[in-house]
Amino acid sequence: MNNASLILDGMYDPKMEQALETPLLGTFTREINHKYGLKVFTVSRSGGAIYMATPTGLPICYLSMGDDADKPQYSLYTPWYSKARGNSDVDRHTMRSTKLSTLMTSLKKVGVIEKAMECMVNRYSDHILSTKNIVSRQVGGSETKSVYGLPAEDIHDLLKAALSDNPATEIRKLNLNSLNKVLKEYDEVDETRRKKKIEIDRMFSRACHVIGIDGLGEYIVGTFKFHPENGPLKGDVIRPFKRIKNILDCGIDDLIPTLLMFKTMTSTTEDGTSKVGNDVMFPVKDHYYEELEMAFYYPSSPNSWNLQWVVTPASE
Repeated sequence: MNNASLILDGMYDPKMEQALETPLLGTFTREINHKYGLKVFTVSRSGGAIYMATPTGLPICYLSMGDDADKPQYSLYTPWYSKARGNSDVDRHTMRSTKLSTLMTSLKKVGVIEKAMECMVNRYSDHILSTKNIVSRQVGGSETKSVYGLPAEDIHDLLKAALSDNPATEIRKLNLNSLNKVLKEYDEVDETRRKKKIEIDRMFSRACHVIGIDGLGEYIVGTFKFHPENGPLKGDVIRPFKRIKNILDCGIDDLIPTLLMFKTMTSTTEDGTSKVGNDVMFPVKDHYYEELEMAFYYPSSPNSWNLQWVVTPASE
């Protein structure tokens, strides 16, 4: 098999082919590709670890070679599957064997790759869905409603009037200024809730472009339709994910102008926020840019597995 065919489309780097020429590690990679269809998307700086992803570019595992009693040891690490026991967190997420056939049998028996894919989809879907909370937090004000702004005496009088034999008459005898003030606050909260719903519906009731950015500065981009209670990875796929090095090469006509406007808008902003990305730098923080309809969510510092997520509506 040609080593270049093991590499994810558009991600070729000579260092990848050099790593694949390593006899044992190359054989290991070809076997994982053959059994599970995973592709190489990057290699470690030393070339000793090969990172593999789904054909759409979602990261699943990395492969490496070690030694056990002077015998070569095949190792597969994935953050998406954990053994019940291990000497460390890394050990619990690593499957090893000095025989490739034994390791491949164990992976199949336990269903490691399949379980890893399911866990990865669930995790990323939850993260992407969290952009709804980011939008909700930044649009309008608080939705908290309380009667604690009323003096205790007014609450007492109101309760007595409401429970009297003639509530309508008794309530009219009260000083309603405090009640009107609280009612106004309730009305303002209701208006805030209405605005939040309108903004969230406008953002998420249609198809959305979804962008993931990893610690390498690479992008994963696709277009999906959210389902009411689920993230897009469990919804309708309009355009499947694709991993690319430069987001402006995504070929999505209605997304590129938004990205260019965002790049221009944030190029002069120096607020000390960390940023990731190659041709367009995204801030590593939760934020909603209302003027551009772009919602950002990050679960932790981006690396090969933890992705910063951006959601923006697609054109009708």
